[in-house]
Amino acid sequence: MDNGGASGDILDFIMRNGNRCLTRVKMNISDDEQIRYEADRWEYVEDGVCCLRHTFGSSDRTMYIFFTADNMMRSYNTAERQVDRMIDAICTFEKGKFRKADLVTVRRNVVAYIDVTVFVQTRFPYKGEEERNALILSLLDVRSGKFNLESSEQLKPVEALNKYRERSAVEHLIHFLKRITGLKPMRVWKESSIRGSMILALLSETTIVMARYELREDRMETGGNGDMVVADFRPSTESMFWSSGQLTVCRIVEKDKRKHAVHSNWDAVFRDVFADIRGDINSRSIFPA
Repeated sequence: MDNGGASGDILDFIMRNGNRCLTRVKMNISDDEQIRYEADRWEYVEDGVCCLRHTFGSSDRTMYIFFTADNMMRSYNTAERQVDRMIDAICTFEKGKFRKADLVTVRRNVVAYIDVTVFVQTRFPYKGEEERNALILSLLDVRSGKFNLESSEQLKPVEALNKYRERSAVEHLIHFLKRITGLKPMRVWKESSIRGSMILALLSETTIVMARYELREDRMETGGNGDMVVADFRPSTESMFWSSGQLTVCRIVEKDKRKHAVHSNWDAVFRDVFADIRGDINSRSIFPA
């Protein structure tokens, strides 16, 4: 599980039913101390990834602190954007054109009128590249680039990391059920109502996923940092669902007989799907561009 399921009652429920769990948990002060004072215990996991693990003697419960270069770069980029916004706010203040909200947050109070006067004194020159980089590094802390996993049993760091990565398949399912099917928190009395809602949601997902499987793949170039890769792509289930919701039909009738139907707002990929499924129909006449 991800961090959302890492509450004590959920984990206890899982363990009481004889199951095992691997979940992401929030970092705490003891993790910070472990990072600072046990730097010689980091283990190599794979390129750009290392781990610091601790197993509790009273059980097989194991904590893993992972550091990844990708996470560190994301933390650095986030700090860089924050520093740039801070510098822009100060530069705007020095020019006499600034918003108080850029520097001060005042809570609304219906009882009183609040007026705030802002005075700014910069700490040191901040317009050079070295000074800017020092400001960025000052926003990073011991937790930057790291995340914490907890396992109910002892695993090798690479096993724990790979299992955690496999959660993406489940997350995609949950994302579809919430965003596409529109499944909401169910405040009902009967378990049969929950089962009925879940069955309908899963059937709708099965339908759209089967349609996506039938799509013809488009070859596209993708990549970053100058490295372009040619790969096969299909549209996401979300975009397919949106396209199907925009479908309108105009039926042409001549001499009291329906001659043909014109579909609009119909994504080209759906024309391919139904042209394959209903091969006896001329897709161009039924689904004109």
